[in-house]
Amino acid sequence: GGGGGGGGGSGGRADLTGLSGEKYRYLRQVTINFLEAPEGRQHELWAPIAAVLELTPDEVESIGTARHAHRPCSLALLSELMSDPTALAHTHPHTHAALAATADGARAVAGLTAAAVAAVVA
Repeated sequence: GGGGGGGGGSGGRADLTGLSGEKYRYLRQVTINFLEAPEGRQHELWAPIAAVLELTPDEVESIGTARHAHRPCSLALLSELMSDPTALAHTHPHTHAALAATADGARAVAGLTAAAVAAVVA
């Protein structure tokens, strides 16, 4: 047997005082690895952190959604998204809005330029 430790009045969920020394050391090392890891590798380190902290499925989903929404938009990510142009609107709504506004502005300038050139030529 032997797990023991946490629980109490928290519905069986451990709190920081209920972590065994071994779980604490593991959580500490995985957290350090997570913080040092490149963005692409953080996802695989997130699962053990969530497990040790005994996060609920709702907490895991909420954190995942927030991390995904706030993830920086890089050129590598943009190249991944090129296969699905609508994906950027879902993964990075703020970046999508900025790019859409820029594209709209560029189209407006191009339209005005074409009209000006047509007026000069005519």
